Amino acid sequence: MPPKSYRLLCLLLCGMLTLGGCIIVVEEDDDWYHDDLHGTSWYLEVIWVHGHRHRAADQSFAISFPSERELTGNSGCTSFTADYDLSDKGIRFDRFRTSTFGCQEDEVGGMLLEYLPEAENLQIQDERLEFTTDSGTRLVFRP
Repeated sequence: MPPKSYRLLCLLLCGMLTLGGCIIVVEEDDDWYHDDLHGTSWYLEVIWVHGHRHRAADQSFAISFPSERELTGNSGCTSFTADYDLSDKGIRFDRFRTSTFGCQEDEVGGMLLEYLPEAENLQIQDERLEFTTDSGTRLVFRP
């Protein structure tokens, strides 16, 4: 049996919590998307723009998440990198930088470079990574 002073202290603390109320703050873990993305690579499957589907011809359009806050990728002739921030299924890109290898992008590569930095929403489901812009453009990637 615990000492009398220990029991008295427990009763005192319980009474203080009862009289003063108890508030427990639980923060949602927004890092679960970071856990799902960090260390993954994805290939562009299709871009939907104004109801029209534009398929990627091959796996030369790709993105990777080498760290919890960085995106890298290529769109055929151009490589790119960006910092990103995730919260509540939203995404925001900062410092989107490109490096061209001296050739001209095809239509899909150009759309990838145009719409990916505008993405605001992110969803990972059924082995698909989907970005959506405010205007409704969807960029769908597969592992």
